[in-house]
Amino acid sequence: MFIRQSSAADISSAASAINNSGNVAGTVSPAPYGLSSRGFLYTPLATTEIGTHPGGTHSYAEGVNAQGQVVGVTIFMGQDNMHRAFVYSD
Repeated sequence: MFIRQSSAADISSAASAINNSGNVAGTVSPAPYGLSSRGFLYTPLATTEIGTHPGGTHSYAEGVNAQGQVVGVTIFMGQDNMHRAFVYSD
């Protein structure tokens, strides 16, 4: 399955989970060394960047359930690398 075409600006991307509907949760790092990693949700209709909690610097999408809800973590760099879990629903 092809999820998204990488551009020259992309450093890396990875899928973490897929559900029976073909929805994929993963992470893309468009800046050098993953300085702005963002979780994403791919569905047959669109790819959505998940973003972070307010003040967060990174997000990682780790799983997706049958309803298309994504679970993951936001990291707050510079704040003792605090981690906060999230559930994303479209």
